[in-house]
Amino acid sequence: MLKKILVQQLKKGMYLHKKNHSLFNHQFVFSGPVTDSNLLITKFLKHGIKEIYIDEGKSLITTPVAKNKEVKIKKEEYIESKIEEKQDYPQQFKIEVELQKAIQIRNEARKVVTNLMRNIRGGRKIEISAGKNVVKKIVDSVIRNKYALSSIAAIKQKNEYLFQHAVSCCALMVSFGITLDYKNDELIDMGIGALMHDIGKMKIPTQIINKPSSLTISEFEEMKKHVQYGNEILAQIDYKNNTVFTIMNQHHERINGSGYPKKLKGNEISHLGKMASIVDVYDALISDRGYNKALEPTTALSKIFAMSGKLFDEVLVQKFIKSIGIYPFGTLVKLNSGKLALVVEINSQNLLTPIVRVFYDINKRSFLTPFNIDLSNSQNKNKDKIINTELREKWFLKKEDINKILGINIG
Repeated sequence: MLKKILVQQLKKGMYLHKKNHSLFNHQFVFSGPVTDSNLLITKFLKHGIKEIYIDEGKSLITTPVAKNKEVKIKKEEYIESKIEEKQDYPQQFKIEVELQKAIQIRNEARKVVTNLMRNIRGGRKIEISAGKNVVKKIVDSVIRNKYALSSIAAIKQKNEYLFQHAVSCCALMVSFGITLDYKNDELIDMGIGALMHDIGKMKIPTQIINKPSSLTISEFEEMKKHVQYGNEILAQIDYKNNTVFTIMNQHHERINGSGYPKKLKGNEISHLGKMASIVDVYDALISDRGYNKALEPTTALSKIFAMSGKLFDEVLVQKFIKSIGIYPFGTLVKLNSGKLALVVEINSQNLLTPIVRVFYDINKRSFLTPFNIDLSNSQNKNKDKIINTELREKWFLKKEDINKILGINIG
């Protein structure tokens, strides 16, 4: 049974339902058991959310009834933090135009990273120049369209996680940097840092890197040394770049001091380090990694948002969401009309209303000739809107099916 309560009445042991406490008024939500009520109350109030729904059947304690009168919120407790409506960077090309170039750049970047890391594993000399050249192409692509390359790079093949994670983090970091108005030269350095942030893992035993189950305490301690190993690798070639070293050294630090290697807190962590930590965790969450199955992007973003203010910088989390979109290119979504669609164009003016390509009628259980709907368009007569994201596996959609619907081989 669902019951509405005031946010201030939230207690540990209650079970949040996703019906009516959506972030920024859309389906990107957090639901589940409450373990830290004070943290959640603060978050909800900061976002102007005053009432929430509790599932009494799943709650461990009795739920109070919400009173009708509003609870006043002190001005200093309220922080305006909604996603900005204005477009933060002019997109030169539509995503459908940039995709072909983005695919070529992604493939080139994967080869460069693979060679770089295999040379490190084999004890051979490495050259940074090839990495810098491909990062310049990544920056150019992201400037042309912020969403194309990061969406493509997020699509990964099995058993190549480390190499593909590096490329994906690079694209995400550059896109993030553009949203935060970093200059071109800075974007290149940030991209190189993200591309190389995990190179120290090439010095970690492969049985630990590829272990299909949870790491033991001693194995995890060894895994954490990859930051130290990364510094040693760059020192051997006398490579000096403060941005690259900062990203490498701080991408596992957390603002509450629970990270590593130095357990830095708050502003002890640089702006770049805070950005890199968000990028690294997000891409890890949307990737298949041994015993951890990939999450849908919206679910991954929900988890990161739930940890903002505790593990991640709250303002930067919201800027990151703005930089990649709530529904990235290729996301499978269900519309209120009972149809399935793939996101084909992100609306940077309103992240909740992308252009989608409809291809299946759930009610009639039949495929449709694919057609696009601009969910932000006033000519959207049926007032179609996204009600949730769907797993491709649930609908038995294979990569070949997605390519056919999108009209492009995304790899």
